Amino acid sequence: DDVVTDAGAVWVLFLTRSGTVASFAKVSQTSGGGPPLEQGDRFGSSAASLGDLNGDGVTDMAVGALLDDDGDANAGAVYILFLTSSGAATSFAKISQESGGGPQLSGGQTKPREGKHQPRQKL
Repeated sequence: DDVVTDAGAVWVLFLTRSGTVASFAKVSQTSGGGPPLEQGDRFGSSAASLGDLNGDGVTDMAVGALLDDDGDANAGAVYILFLTSSGAATSFAKISQESGGGPQLSGGQTKPREGKHQPRQKL
């Protein structure tokens, strides 16, 4: 966290062929071209490689912000990060219920239960 508690960050790791870390870059609200975040957003709670979406030859990524409040308390959001070869984001797109055409969601949990299975509700 750079400025506020639990806003979050993601680290982009560049690996050698043997799998060790050759270099890394931090993307957050204050470094690496990350999005503006608020306390408790938990940006970086999930991440996925998306391939090269913008055709610049660099793999881009999706980063979750589990408890982002865009549209509803703790509804969550996904940020698409368009990366440079150094790991910084040149730009980003936010997908939530108020941005980028995301679905309408009800508020999420106030405290993630990492590593614990949540049983499905029967309808």
